Amino acid sequence: MSSYAVDGNCDGRWSSRSCTHTNHELSPWWSVDLGEEYDISVVVVKIRQDCCGERTQGATIHVGDHTGDFSKTSSTCGTITDLREGSLSTVLCNGARGRYITIAIAGHVTNLALGEVEVHGTSSKPYQC
Repeated sequence: MSSYAVDGNCDGRWSSRSCTHTNHELSPWWSVDLGEEYDISVVVVKIRQDCCGERTQGATIHVGDHTGDFSKTSSTCGTITDLREGSLSTVLCNGARGRYITIAIAGHVTNLALGEVEVHGTSSKPYQC
């Protein structure tokens, strides 16, 4: 299930039902809806610790206004570079604004496997009393 990547369970093993992965397909992606627009400072991705680190090879993190958006209308924060099993990749987004965080491997036929994803940012809504 895709929700396993944001369930707070950082175990990182498939058998613990704490990981997610896509089908083997062209340009696999995973996305989370934050519920409202945020200024994103950082996204932390934990790679599965039981296998499959290579399944994040070339994965980029995008912030945008549409689910699954990894096009010209989204901001690209960066690429996951540490593929070691159980590793953490911290990707700076420098205040990129959007409602959806998408992790995608564009242009390749592969699986995308994720252990846990953390998104840090602040609400873009102005404060109202």
